[in-house]
Amino acid sequence: MVLIINEALLRDIGITWGIASKLGISIEKRILSIPYDLVSGNIVNAEIMNIENIKDEKEFVGLKGEKIKLVLIKGTVSKDYLLIHKDDWPKLRDYGVLADEVIISFKIDEVLKGSESMKIYSKGNVEVNG
Repeated sequence: MVLIINEALLRDIGITWGIASKLGISIEKRILSIPYDLVSGNIVNAEIMNIENIKDEKEFVGLKGEKIKLVLIKGTVSKDYLLIHKDDWPKLRDYGVLADEVIISFKIDEVLKGSESMKIYSKGNVEVNG
């Protein structure tokens, strides 16, 4: 079972983290960081399910199934951010994926807390649509 997230790709949220690019998605704290007691810098392993350009409905078929890392950044009040890892951003960039122009769908089933690997939502699917 997994967490499925469908969100707009955001650019430069104003928070930097050494291993993270400036692009990612927002997610409510109640979905990931609160139930799993996560902190900024935790790595989230994700698989791209779909990326669709909202201007021309073009799909980036070559990226389906691509595994990437996201970096959790704790936000304020009710939102956190999952930023694309710097090592993985070129995979998306080279296909022409642009922030503010795409909806991206991720499948997430594992988080790394330091050296500990933790399965999330192992008994049921949770889907979040932005």
